[in-house]
Amino acid sequence: MMAAAALTDCEVERRTVLVRASFENGVSASLATLAGTLARSGAKVAVIAGFGDPSDDINPALSLRRFVEPLAAATGVPVAFIAESVGCGAEAGLDKVGFGHIALLENLRFHSSRHRDARSFALKLSVLGDFFVDAGSPLNTPSAGTNGWQNHLRVLLPAPDLSAFTDIETECSEEV
Repeated sequence: MMAAAALTDCEVERRTVLVRASFENGVSASLATLAGTLARSGAKVAVIAGFGDPSDDINPALSLRRFVEPLAAATGVPVAFIAESVGCGAEAGLDKVGFGHIALLENLRFHSSRHRDARSFALKLSVLGDFFVDAGSPLNTPSAGTNGWQNHLRVLLPAPDLSAFTDIETECSEEV
């Protein structure tokens, strides 16, 4: 894993950054680098992700809890699991996570509203953070063919300056 530079302008210090990730192939080195660097720069990092196909229903076998230890090991930063991904439970859980730490929120695919009303789902997510980074797409660029909540969230929350991460795609392509 590459040694990432610290964010020098402290734009994210004492701010919450929502980071969309994919865990379909485990914890990627690029996610570990991004989340770890943001946390070490003083941000509270809230990782949001989908995993598997729970058919829009809560399925404990597809909980993201299994990724807490691998994410902590890959980033070197404490990771707290929050058993909710939207709403009051998610907000209360994030309030307990300190700046400089990472929170892993529960599987977004447990919510059918992400399809039915993508804009409202994005609004519910937007109250959780100050910035949004789509680590499921190359460096915060819109995913091809994605017209869902991710694009609404990009409009609602700005992206932090990630210029320190210009080499993250090429240097961090292996999976952790």
